[in-house]
Amino acid sequence: MAQAKKRVSGYVFDKDKKDREKKDVPFSLDNEMYIIPFNTVAEAEDFIKNLENNPETMFQLNYVVPDVRGFYEVIVPETGALVFKIGIAEPILERVNFRMEITVYADMARLLDNVTINGDIRVVTALEPEGERYGNFLAYRGGFNLPARDGRTNARMTIKPYVVNHNRKDTFCYRIPRVYQGEEYSKTQARWVGYDLSRDSLTQFIRTDIPFNDQQNLYAWADTVILPNPNESFQVFADVTIEDYNGVYFNNVLTLSPKNPRRPLSFLEFSFGEAPMDPQKYKEYPNRQYRSSVEDLSLNFLIGKAELDPADSSNFVKLGSLKDKLMEIVNNPDSKLQEIHVRSVSSPDGSYASNLALSKRRLAFAEKTIQNMLPAQTRERLYMYTEDAARVAGWDEVAELMRKDSLNAEADMIMEIVNDNLKNRDLQSIKMRKLPFYETLVTKYLPKLRSMTCEYTAQVRRALTPEEIYDKYQNDPDYRNGKKTFESLYEYWNLFNMIKDEKELEFMYKQAYDFSISISPDSLPWAYAANCLAVSYLKRDTIDISILEPLIDRKVAYCNVERKFNGRVIKVVNIEEIVANQLLMYLRAQDYDNASVLAQILGQNPKYESLWAFAYCLKGYYKFSLADGLSEEEMQKRKKVFQIVKDSSPLNEVVMCLAMKNATYDRMAERAMEKLPQNDAKTLYLKAVLSLRRGDVGFMEAEQYLRACFYMDRSYIEYAKTDGDMSEDLLNTVLESMGE
Repeated sequence: MAQAKKRVSGYVFDKDKKDREKKDVPFSLDNEMYIIPFNTVAEAEDFIKNLENNPETMFQLNYVVPDVRGFYEVIVPETGALVFKIGIAEPILERVNFRMEITVYADMARLLDNVTINGDIRVVTALEPEGERYGNFLAYRGGFNLPARDGRTNARMTIKPYVVNHNRKDTFCYRIPRVYQGEEYSKTQARWVGYDLSRDSLTQFIRTDIPFNDQQNLYAWADTVILPNPNESFQVFADVTIEDYNGVYFNNVLTLSPKNPRRPLSFLEFSFGEAPMDPQKYKEYPNRQYRSSVEDLSLNFLIGKAELDPADSSNFVKLGSLKDKLMEIVNNPDSKLQEIHVRSVSSPDGSYASNLALSKRRLAFAEKTIQNMLPAQTRERLYMYTEDAARVAGWDEVAELMRKDSLNAEADMIMEIVNDNLKNRDLQSIKMRKLPFYETLVTKYLPKLRSMTCEYTAQVRRALTPEEIYDKYQNDPDYRNGKKTFESLYEYWNLFNMIKDEKELEFMYKQAYDFSISISPDSLPWAYAANCLAVSYLKRDTIDISILEPLIDRKVAYCNVERKFNGRVIKVVNIEEIVANQLLMYLRAQDYDNASVLAQILGQNPKYESLWAFAYCLKGYYKFSLADGLSEEEMQKRKKVFQIVKDSSPLNEVVMCLAMKNATYDRMAERAMEKLPQNDAKTLYLKAVLSLRRGDVGFMEAEQYLRACFYMDRSYIEYAKTDGDMSEDLLNTVLESMGE
């Protein structure tokens, strides 16, 4: 009969150290330890039979790894089985048989019955700190064994971690402290603060799940620190203080993370293309606006009369053209005739009063002619007043016309008469007639000053054509240098499709980006311009995470979420191209924390599957173990991340296998190494790391590989000095042999 699954817990201790040190000691985390649950005993037996021929089978199953204390928890049926795989020893099967606690001692070859032996530690024994760097965060774990005599029920232990920046030789930040209190100390403290624990500033940090007494001696922890600069060196320390009511009787500084943490993914190779938007999908449409137009119309009249010259056919052509244009404006629903201004000019020859009267008659004629062209309703709404509408041309205008024909001497003589008789225009005309060149020259210019001009102003409600937009950009330098902005996003959208120079385009993207913020009700940038700008930056490897961030809503866990009003889409939240490009920005900034958040929003979209996987992987989400309390869903997701990245290239296969740091995956890395170019500095360095993991037997081989690497590329020397995967002894040996 099938049995319900239960939580089984226990410890795995080192029997050999138990015998020598007379105390329970967990295995070092450097040893491979796996506890694999099976639903039935038969499944466990089949697994053990097949394990030797197919060792990778183990990593296709769910398993747990004991923590630094040797403690484990696992969910397994009451009639199921656990297989303990420790180091190179044969796997051992342990039947659950309805037990909920299974604590075992192992000697790397067999499991023994549970034994309880008490021992006394006389010095503080720090566990070897472990740490890994992933971009801009440091994950570490460690702990220490406290002498039993120092743990008391009437005392309090305070651990205050802090992070040191070695590059700046200063403390970067303080982490949340941990406080462990003995039972008697807690009672006394409660009385001391009047049973108001809020008066004790350390109350919120007390670990109630772990007692402080002379029995509990192992204190372990794990933490993750977000770093401000991924290229600087950080290390975590802690002040440890133990006090009772008589004072402090223990004080020490412990190292919680190594100075050179592992950087398991630093050799990963990846390159992702930018995600441009389809311009047609995000096309902007114009807001039609009224645009003013002005045209001039010149008519020629008979001498001395308010009648058009019938011999001049252009008069009738011009009037017909004027009527057509005015009626086109009147009949167009997108236009409006606003003003008509008529001006009449007569020549200066003769009596000034007579000429002015003639000009006024011509003006009246012209106004009536134009009004008759228009419907009554339009005439009623026209503004036609014109200041100085009728006038007589001056003789100075005749002189100006003559100067244009290089008749400067004659023009000077005319201006001399004008200046001598400024207040008497009739006398000017009399004297002009006495000039010797009056009949031969002056009279030829007089008809040019007999005219009527009609100017009309209309507002035409239309959008600029792409050609007009580009003409503004090409011919007005203020638009190109940003002193002027275009009137709408529609104009910028058209320019994006017409400008070919990449630098000019990027500048215009930025102009459109800033302009869109200035006109947006919620001060958000135009998504299309923002994405174009981000893509342009990414192409030239420029990082600016501020461009796209305003367009991402982290409270919405999906892409392309439509916001609707009355059934109409008014906004799309987290456009997938924007999320993908912002994720790329964070990856290039080595901010894997934010990159993983955006990867969650982007989801497992097949279009961006590799980008999604690398973002999670670079954050460290590629390790899968039930010991981390992962759900089945999370386990499968991490396995998928690991597989996608591992399969992305031969180099990445080696890097991912080495990142797991266990013998099985090391063997897989060794086989994968054969696919890499053998005479390459990076390959030689990775071979040195792999050989080093075999201990003393691989030291000489690692030395050969590392020396060859350094001779080929000296930049690896500096890298090795801060690499937690590299042995200091090996590094010093190689450098000494090179005379460094």
